[in-house]
Amino acid sequence: MRIFPGMLPAWLKSLSIILILAGPVTLLAQPQVLPSVEIGSDEVAKAPLAKKLLTFPLEVEPDSLAPFCPWNVPLWHKSPISPRGYIRPLHYNLGIDSSFGATLQASLYPAWKFLPIASLSGQFGVPGGNRMLSSLSGHLQTRFSPEMLIAEDLFFQDVSADSASSTLYSLALNNSARRLRIGSLAFSDLRTQASYAGMKQESGASSVSERDWGFTHQHTLSWDRYTLFNGFWLQDSAVGFSLRYRVPLPGNILPEASIGLMTDFVHLLPSIDLYKRIILKPDLYLELSNRPAINSWPLDVRKQSQPFSPLHLDDQLTLTPLNLTANAYKVFGSRGAVQWLGFFHNSALHYNKPQLVLPAASQLPAGGFSDLLSNKTGWEIRFKVWDVELEQNLYLNLEHLPESDWRRKSYSPLLAAQTSIQRPLGNMMINADLEQRYFMRDERGQDLSNTIDLSLALNYPINPDLQITARLENIFNTPYHELGGLPERGRTFRIALRYLPLR
Repeated sequence: MRIFPGMLPAWLKSLSIILILAGPVTLLAQPQVLPSVEIGSDEVAKAPLAKKLLTFPLEVEPDSLAPFCPWNVPLWHKSPISPRGYIRPLHYNLGIDSSFGATLQASLYPAWKFLPIASLSGQFGVPGGNRMLSSLSGHLQTRFSPEMLIAEDLFFQDVSADSASSTLYSLALNNSARRLRIGSLAFSDLRTQASYAGMKQESGASSVSERDWGFTHQHTLSWDRYTLFNGFWLQDSAVGFSLRYRVPLPGNILPEASIGLMTDFVHLLPSIDLYKRIILKPDLYLELSNRPAINSWPLDVRKQSQPFSPLHLDDQLTLTPLNLTANAYKVFGSRGAVQWLGFFHNSALHYNKPQLVLPAASQLPAGGFSDLLSNKTGWEIRFKVWDVELEQNLYLNLEHLPESDWRRKSYSPLLAAQTSIQRPLGNMMINADLEQRYFMRDERGQDLSNTIDLSLALNYPINPDLQITARLENIFNTPYHELGGLPERGRTFRIALRYLPLR
């Protein structure tokens, strides 16, 4: 039977129309293979770098970001890092000056793991009058393991000044270790020093001999979530102890905050350690800190800083519960004339600070101990115009003696300034330094003249391994006022030869 279109039912006609229309749609929905397309951009891809908190001063990295720098390293100062691939096996400095003085320094950097460094230095001088100073010191480092580095220091000094003289020899051993673990206890930043010194000093018809022993140890102890900072000091008959606990404050407000006590068994004082670095902008920083400390003073350390003065042989520890510092500085970079600008203030209270005192029956000052309150406020700025670099420091200095009715410290400038300029001239480097001290008083409270000290220096490399330096200090021959008529620093000419081979 033949069926004509007109004879189809209505629903069958509708189905036929739907199938005809859906055919092309089904074909269009089949998967298609598209051509490859390359997408490019002029932007340089940047990958995030993971930074770690560094251990100073054993590890110094030049690319550390600002938030990871330690508190005592200003961000505008460059770390003294030797170029990679360079070894300095031996260098020495030989110098003489117009005050009948001579110095010799030699250092050896052998390529031995057991002996990283050995150095020797000597000094001889006749700074005027009946005064003479000669000294010899040696430094040696020995490494027994990656975590065990011991430094040995030998020192000898012979001094005569008018009717007084002294002879001193000392030996000191220093050890530092990064970490040590015993079970669940973790020790870090371990520092230990043992010292011995023998001294004989004569003043007039009196003669006295002294032997001095010292031992100090500091470390950080951690277990579980607790951290303690411990320290022990022994300097002959003086004993001190410090203990601080790290306070886990919420929100990482003060990550290094720790509180505790310090004592020399005469004073019992709080020990509060705080530090905070606030990054206001990528180049604007604010730092706040309080760093308490205990210091011991071996005989060789005191005698090197006060060579022509007899020493009081009573040993005392210096306790500093207040050492508050506020810094604000801005880093401008290397494109403009101004490199950086900083403001700072420091308030410190020291108990038993080494001081020079003038006994009533003697014209020669002696080294003793007394309390000191100091406040220093100032600003620092650095310029660089073409090849000339200029650094200027200016500060207001207030030092008072609590035990002497809070009077100002003698021979301490109320206002001081330091200016440094350097410029290369071919292979030669030219330096000019200007030091200024104003508003000083002597031990009787009388005003002293101001000090203006201008010095010039030339550094010329004879060859890549040999350098010669000539320096003229205190060109205006401005007298430095010293307690009890100690040798003054007058006009001095120095010349030094430095051998520093680079391989």
